[in-house]
Amino acid sequence: MLDDAGEANSAYVEQVSQNGAPAAPIPPAGGSALNDITSRIDSDVLFGNVSPADGAAEWVAQMEQALASA
Repeated sequence: MLDDAGEANSAYVEQVSQNGAPAAPIPPAGGSALNDITSRIDSDVLFGNVSPADGAAEWVAQMEQALASA
């Protein structure tokens, strides 16, 4: 009962449902800052500008702030 375009769409949806993967979950509001914060603090730790323990504490504090401000 579908026209040609509808049949093509139906075939595509069927193929994706068999071979596709679920989409990644949407990050929480403020979660987009994760990569920037992690990269910056990771560099500080790797170059010896901050200790791993201090870097971890700073990461937690900055992520809490990013998540709370969103």
